[in-house]
Amino acid sequence: MSSSSTWTFEENKKLEEALAIFEEATPDRWEKIAEYVGGKTPEEVKNHCEELEEDTTWTFEEDKAFEEALADFDEDTHDRWVKIAQRIGSKTPEEVKKHYDDLEEDMAHIDSDDIDIDYPNWD
Repeated sequence: MSSSSTWTFEENKKLEEALAIFEEATPDRWEKIAEYVGGKTPEEVKNHCEELEEDTTWTFEEDKAFEEALADFDEDTHDRWVKIAQRIGSKTPEEVKKHYDDLEEDMAHIDSDDIDIDYPNWD
């Protein structure tokens, strides 16, 4: 199998499909995803996913769709992240789950008063 660090549109679409099929708990997940995508090593697949996560920004419209989908698909929903990603249309289930985890972490910091806010002295 030849490996390449550049990713085509088709490979990225197959990656998106594979991420939905092989969830985080899947044994040998990166190997299975690499096999599904074809032409990539498990290391390349994992690195590419990490790069995509780092570069991910969310538009106002995507955030709005995310919030609405969270309301429609509660934590007991089977394939919750897949369904939310499908609703948004431009994010993978992995990106959706990471966005949710980041949001929960932010809320925990706010709730615990870990964030120092310098209020202006209006006196």
